[in-house]
Amino acid sequence: MDLYILSKRNITMITTGLLLFAATGQAMGAISNPLDSSAFDNKFEWDVDGVYEVAGFDLFKTVLPTVAGGTMVYDTSAFASDYAYFMSSAGQLWETSGVTWETGYTVETRMRVDTMAPEAYPATHVYSFPVGSDKGGFLELSPDKLVWGNKWWAQTEWTLDNSDDFHTFRYAQEPGADSFSLWRDDVLLGSELPGGTLALVRMLWGDAGGSPGGAYEMDYMRFSPGAYSPINEIIPGLPGDFDNDDDVDGIDFLTWQRDESPTSPLSTADLDDWVANFGATSASLAITVSAVPEPGTLMLLALGSLGLLAQRRRTV
Repeated sequence: MDLYILSKRNITMITTGLLLFAATGQAMGAISNPLDSSAFDNKFEWDVDGVYEVAGFDLFKTVLPTVAGGTMVYDTSAFASDYAYFMSSAGQLWETSGVTWETGYTVETRMRVDTMAPEAYPATHVYSFPVGSDKGGFLELSPDKLVWGNKWWAQTEWTLDNSDDFHTFRYAQEPGADSFSLWRDDVLLGSELPGGTLALVRMLWGDAGGSPGGAYEMDYMRFSPGAYSPINEIIPGLPGDFDNDDDVDGIDFLTWQRDESPTSPLSTADLDDWVANFGATSASLAITVSAVPEPGTLMLLALGSLGLLAQRRRTV
């Protein structure tokens, strides 16, 4: 690597700083194992009008879902006491499908969330707790928001329009780990998301009563053992990731230092992006759990390098 240095002392200064960056920037890994959900082991499609039964799941309701135009339509927005949800418990399909904590699993649904009842939240939810652990996934959806977790567990949320059209939601559990990745329309929203806790083997979707309530249309529900990413996964870009390896670390600082950052040689704007996002990954857009040095420390180290570069250029 081309380091802009003047002496052994300066080599020590720069190397020490970069080692600090590398040690404290902890990249968070997303699941990367592409599989289209049409190949999942368990698929529930509502392509036949009037059919709302789901084999291996029980329907609990005060309001009956209807099927029209290939989608299942739920509406529990009229009364707070209304509910309609499908649940598979111990001894049913969810337990006998081969899904366990050790295999990991993936859940995908395609739906449009039309409305949310007054004073309700969310409009609907999907949750799943496999054999072998009391940890599981919990996804809440409303017309303008997507939330991972609920009020009893740590929550991560994204402001998104889920009412404008049908959207595809997928989450996957890393085999044997309390680590989930989450996608919407193939776009990775987060990884290494923690699961919630429930001492039951259970998969559920819909309005299970209590606080949820609303109207939504579901095209399908699919799940399978194994942790799978979408075939056409999109990982949003991350400012400060100059080498495009999905994290912002000391190597990106070296890239900037070598005049190879995207804006212009030694761009202060690029440096600001690096300082602001150091330790993050493009898979962690909504959350940051990395151990990151104080911004002032990063800036001092970066400015020190700028001084060395300026001195080098004056002596060339």
